[in-house]
Amino acid sequence: MQMPLNVRPSDFARVRPRQLVWLALACVAGTAFAATRPILYHSEQTRLVGNLTIVGPRATTGVVTRWAAILRREHPGVRIIVMPLGAGAAAGAMADGDADVASMMRRMRPSERAMASAANNAVHGVLVGYTAPARRPLYIYVNNAGTGGNRAGAEFLRVALSGEGQAQVRASGLLALGSAGARSDVDDFGG
Repeated sequence: MQMPLNVRPSDFARVRPRQLVWLALACVAGTAFAATRPILYHSEQTRLVGNLTIVGPRATTGVVTRWAAILRREHPGVRIIVMPLGAGAAAGAMADGDADVASMMRRMRPSERAMASAANNAVHGVLVGYTAPARRPLYIYVNNAGTGGNRAGAEFLRVALSGEGQAQVRASGLLALGSAGARSDVDDFGG
């Protein structure tokens, strides 16, 4: 590209070295301020409050407690109670409405789903991981998640399926979704 004939290099503004130093310091300070500013993923209006009762077998208590800690960090207004029970008792607690969320190392039986439906509790389940040696599926069942009646339960499920939640699955010695040897078998929200 050629310079126009009526413009000389001396016509351009000169930048002194001191000005460059100040400009560089301003850029570094701005970048440092932006990096230390906390990022809020949830505004105050979307923070949840209330109680969340989670039941399930003792084998899943470790990973469920880790997920609960993540949920508690994101929504400090939610009081979370984790109660270890057997899978049959967990299904019964879901049917009775005594539990909002249940972790189970098997699919919920049709008779258990029917019991929950009879009590007007729509129970939905999603695969969230596997046990390591036996590769048994780990499901999270949520009461009334599809109707919006259990926002804290639906948020707990989101945490379990998130990248951080799946990292907690691996940290607990279980197989995360997408791990080698994990099947893609899902207990869909329809029944």
